[in-house]
Amino acid sequence: MAVLSLPEFTPALRDRFGTDGYLPMPSLVPPETLLALVAEVERLEKLAVRRDFTMASMNHSPRHMTTLGGHVITGESELIPRS
Repeated sequence: MAVLSLPEFTPALRDRFGTDGYLPMPSLVPPETLLALVAEVERLEKLAVRRDFTMASMNHSPRHMTTLGGHVITGESELIPRS
């Protein structure tokens, strides 16, 4: 997989970040790496567990989320290097 590519720092980039609060970096992740990441996320997403609960500290308001623990990601990822 290719190494990430950062744009050259310029005053224009600094100003845009100051104005918008973010910078678009379309070439940061090479297309083949992005495709591999998308495929990995889609595959790992199928292992996630749905959690529905209420939060007592927030007036018992409902919470709905899907979680995937770091240990599962580490164990199942095809992109994270293992030592």
